Amino acid sequence: FEWLTIIDDDPDCEKFEITSTLIEFDNDDFKKFIFEIFKDDLKQILIGPTGIGMPWSDFADVCQDIENFTIPPFLDTECDNKYEAAFITMMAENKIENDYTGYCEILDWNKLLELIIDVILNVGGSESMFFYNRKAQYCFYLHYSCAVGIWYKEMNDNIRKILSYASNLDYLLKYKDLRKSNA
Repeated sequence: FEWLTIIDDDPDCEKFEITSTLIEFDNDDFKKFIFEIFKDDLKQILIGPTGIGMPWSDFADVCQDIENFTIPPFLDTECDNKYEAAFITMMAENKIENDYTGYCEILDWNKLLELIIDVILNVGGSESMFFYNRKAQYCFYLHYSCAVGIWYKEMNDNIRKILSYASNLDYLLKYKDLRKSNA
């Protein structure tokens, strides 16, 4: 996405957030929410790093020895969080190296969302890795506040459907048009 310049002060895209009106939001609620609002696009979405050139291992505080990348046999002082260890184990099982900066097809949405949501809700990181829909030109991330941030190039049918599905679920929509706010 050449237009996705979220790190600088002048992004060439738009963003909105969908925030739950529920006070308590658990892992299952968050997954149902994702499945409902992105239901038409799940087969087209890839997962990748939160920024160009950032390795997957940046998502979880990686405790792996890069030279000897293996499934963690136990939790130790450098990796004392079972949620991060589960994410690292998934990387190792799928032969995703620590310094990998590319994209992957999602074969098991339930398992992947479980791992990612566990990390963001229980470890304290602010947001997940990014999910990319190249055809529809948008990406999204999951936030520890149980919000979903969506970056998109321009309004299109996919974005309209996402907004419609979210409004049918009675979620609070927050918009932020970054092109206008930085003018």
